[in-house]
Amino acid sequence: MDIEDWFIPGIVLLVIALTVCAIIDHNNWAEFKASHDCKVVAHVSSSWVTVVGTDGKVGIGSTGEKTGYLCNDGVTYYR
Repeated sequence: MDIEDWFIPGIVLLVIALTVCAIIDHNNWAEFKASHDCKVVAHVSSSWVTVVGTDGKVGIGSTGEKTGYLCNDGVTYYR
């Protein structure tokens, strides 16, 4: 088999693996949030930012929306 024969199945497998990881992360955060009595204390909107590459080229990037949770361990987590 050539590498081209593995391309589509590889992409499908990668998508499945990333989906499973996202679900596990979501479940872990939900469990942590409940056990540490986390409360929403902040919200950061998405925004555009200027990005400078290592080669000096300038580009535009973005930051996603985030919610801040203050937990009973005294730490504010942004997700």
